[in-house]
Amino acid sequence: MSSIDPKDVEERLSSMQAQWKEAKPEFTPGDRVDDGVYQTVIKDFDFFEGKNGVNAGKFFIKTVFEIRHDRKFNGAEESSIHNLEDPEKFNYLKRHFLKLGVDVDTLPMAELRPGSDTLRGLLDVPVEIAVKTSDAKDINGVNYVNTFVNQRLGDSLGSDVTPQSLLDSVAKPAETADDSVPF
Repeated sequence: MSSIDPKDVEERLSSMQAQWKEAKPEFTPGDRVDDGVYQTVIKDFDFFEGKNGVNAGKFFIKTVFEIRHDRKFNGAEESSIHNLEDPEKFNYLKRHFLKLGVDVDTLPMAELRPGSDTLRGLLDVPVEIAVKTSDAKDINGVNYVNTFVNQRLGDSLGSDVTPQSLLDSVAKPAETADDSVPF
């Protein structure tokens, strides 16, 4: 049991409220992370259609990574986007999934769809990524940020980052009538 008087702690902390309110965190969600190498887990896969130019109407897959074990950017998200309908860029797509530990030689392309067993099996998998700001700029003059998978770091952690939409489609564990499961 602590010998610190809770009233004393409350008073001392209350006296610092103005400084607390003015303090700015180094990183806030939505900020870009610095170029570098980060340990992450795969948080989600998102799918969308391109809206402009040569990519209009084409399917894309976005792999969302959540940074872990980093003092400054812990919890930040980075993503990698790949065109699913441009054969000239399939080499990048295959390399991406190969680095995630997928056997791309036997992978049917149709497995790269929302809710597939392959993608569900990659959720919460720890991977090392590299983030690099490109010299190329978008139409607003903002530099593109490229995210590359360096390597898979292990098996799925089964953590709390699995999106509920994907959990809903996963089979539920069997229930026993006598509750004799030893754990």
